[in-house]
Amino acid sequence: MPPPKPGSCSVIRSTPLAQDTVTFHVFKSVVVVIAGKGDKPGVSKNGAPLGIWQIASSLYDKGYDVFEFAEKAVSNEKDPTKIGTGIAFDTVLMAEQRGVTNVVVFGHSYGGDATYDLTTKISSSLVTMTIPFTAYIGAVARPNLLGNPQRNRPPGSLYHVNFYEQRSGIFKSAATDGPASTTVNQQLDVGHFVIPYDSTVQSTIINGIFVKAGVR
Repeated sequence: MPPPKPGSCSVIRSTPLAQDTVTFHVFKSVVVVIAGKGDKPGVSKNGAPLGIWQIASSLYDKGYDVFEFAEKAVSNEKDPTKIGTGIAFDTVLMAEQRGVTNVVVFGHSYGGDATYDLTTKISSSLVTMTIPFTAYIGAVARPNLLGNPQRNRPPGSLYHVNFYEQRSGIFKSAATDGPASTTVNQQLDVGHFVIPYDSTVQSTIINGIFVKAGVR
């Protein structure tokens, strides 16, 4: 019997002629997806997954190591030592400890602001972790009863895409500050709660992660 290839495990059955190969994939990247206020992983509306979870599911089907969180999984406390802490950061920390070197983060509404806070913590605490791609989908600052936009670019992000709504409403997003070479702002004629379902949003994020993050 030839030796197994790297990253695989050969298993011999009881019958002498049967051999199976089980392949183990070593992830180099993790993808963190953060929903808006009140939305939780697995929650659907009208029997269909939320738009943000549709993107997460597509990435999972393509072989990415995807983690879904509610926005409260990322702290936005005023204490600067606590900004970005929580279960989402702990997940990224554990990924780093097992050799993962890339983390992609994107979120909708309050999840956009949580993306900012999480990347702030990652970029200041995890020196071996690269953030090749981030995205805001209608990003709104937390805590915010007036729905003011999150305009700040995620710290440490090598490439950032920001989708914001043309239509006005209680929750408003806006263009993100940053150099045009690494910051893409795209305004869409959709409402705040509809924007994650937009096909342009979904395809741009999925393709952008593939191009910028590369290896899974």
